[in-house]
Amino acid sequence: MTPGARVSAAIEVLEQYLDGQPVEKALTNWSRRSRFAGSKDRAAIRDIVFDAVRNKRRCNGGSGSSGARTWIANLLIYRGISIDKIFDGQGHSPKPLDESETGALLADVSKQANLPDWVADQLIAQIGPDRARELDTVYSHRAPIGIRANNLITSRDELQIRLAASGIETKTVDRSDTALIVTQNERRLQTSDEFQSGLFEIQDPTSQAVADMIPVPEDAKVLDYCAGGGGKTLAMAARANANWFAHDASQNRLKDLGPRSKRAGIFVKTLLTEQIHNHAPFDVVVCDVPCSGSGAWRRSPDGMWSMTSEKLEEFQSLQREICKNALSFLHAEGLFAFVTCSIFPQENQDQVEWLCATFPSLKLKSEQQWYPDAQGDGLFCAIFEMQA
Repeated sequence: MTPGARVSAAIEVLEQYLDGQPVEKALTNWSRRSRFAGSKDRAAIRDIVFDAVRNKRRCNGGSGSSGARTWIANLLIYRGISIDKIFDGQGHSPKPLDESETGALLADVSKQANLPDWVADQLIAQIGPDRARELDTVYSHRAPIGIRANNLITSRDELQIRLAASGIETKTVDRSDTALIVTQNERRLQTSDEFQSGLFEIQDPTSQAVADMIPVPEDAKVLDYCAGGGGKTLAMAARANANWFAHDASQNRLKDLGPRSKRAGIFVKTLLTEQIHNHAPFDVVVCDVPCSGSGAWRRSPDGMWSMTSEKLEEFQSLQREICKNALSFLHAEGLFAFVTCSIFPQENQDQVEWLCATFPSLKLKSEQQWYPDAQGDGLFCAIFEMQA
């Protein structure tokens, strides 16, 4: 497909998104209708669509009578690409913009704010206007692709050398001593021999830093209560000798943990909710609770536009209910890790205060807030110790 044809496809996907379809579903539906598109074309179209959604407000996304077309045109201008060479009507390229559409083009896209108003207002109050503007820019770009060296099999340095020999270039980051960021040929990762051999997992560097932060005593019983795909469990298990248990309210989220743990050479026992009490108490309980996902909006940009302050309050209540349940399985002198992929104090520092007030035996040992940046996503982690 030509660059213009790829843009036409992206416009088609965005039209479905504007009609109310989630962006992933719109992409999937387009792919099913477009068997002619190769893997590189699908990847390129996905990149255009996600870039557009990340910059929805900045690029006036969805406005006017032909919102998807002017949305993409503004995005191309923002990225320094000539729209005349794309919107030329040649082949499968989009037709030239008409007078009403050119009137919807922004004079200087780079000066447009991008965050929703309520998010911008909160961040200004939270971290100040300068830092809020920096985050506004961060959210407009792709998140880095991070990988974690499996220390049970290899070192980060050795992995970097082996990946380079396979044509996959990486660079080290200081967020975790197991973390690499992929700088070239990221689409080869999961088909590489190094991945198939369990030498690494795809994992954001900040998520690795969270796993590094959680103390795991020798031979401890560890419960990852909201395990999802089990990434943090596998990261902890690569550096600590313990007994690993994983649970999630949705068993479907755990479906990849079996193959991942087998590849990594780690045994993790998965538990249904009704089975947890048979193995309790646990020395360490990790709660990576459902949240706004605001620390990872670069990866799921439609979440930024669907989140509201009211939904944030709903997440806060859900998180507290989950913590109550999880803490019932903790040993009387155990360690509790509260984790979110959020940048909002309502889901982080406010929850720490609530936990300390509600459970007087819980003593805060440490906490850390990361904001999204060139090294990784935004996450929060608080470590508590239960004192009898």
